[in-house]
Amino acid sequence: MLVAKLNDQFINAFDACQGKNYCCPACGEHLVLKQGQSKIAHFAHQVNSGCVLREGESYEHLLGKQQIFEWARKKGWQAELEVYIPQLEQRADVLLRIGGQRIVIEFQCSPLSLTALQKRTFGYQSIGIKCYWFLGSPYKRKLNQRQTQKFVQIVNRQYTIIFWDIKAKIFRS
Repeated sequence: MLVAKLNDQFINAFDACQGKNYCCPACGEHLVLKQGQSKIAHFAHQVNSGCVLREGESYEHLLGKQQIFEWARKKGWQAELEVYIPQLEQRADVLLRIGGQRIVIEFQCSPLSLTALQKRTFGYQSIGIKCYWFLGSPYKRKLNQRQTQKFVQIVNRQYTIIFWDIKAKIFRS
């Protein structure tokens, strides 16, 4: 995860330093800051944690959602990274507020069942949040497969699939 709490303030792993007492925004458990030459800065739960947010995330997923967050802020939108939504027991990758509307961007790099996709999307809709799915490179390689086709969305009255390119730091449809 990229966001933790420190003294009741949210802090991005990119701005964090070792030796502080970081906590999970959802469960309050102690988090470990992981940094290094070959990995993106992030926070991790202890191995035996029972938190719903303890799942591991790929390098592409961590980097991509940080880039999407920064991209949204450069567009002048109010953006928050990794917002935990208790009523859904879900952590949104990026939550935007644009003209009074709440919008979630989910950056998906790993396999996700149609049932889980629908549950998450409908969950957001049930509390008045619009959801867009940006797909990572594993899906780009499987463009013609059913696994990718389930992410077709209507954007500007057109059916499209949105991909986030971590190398170019842009989305493509």
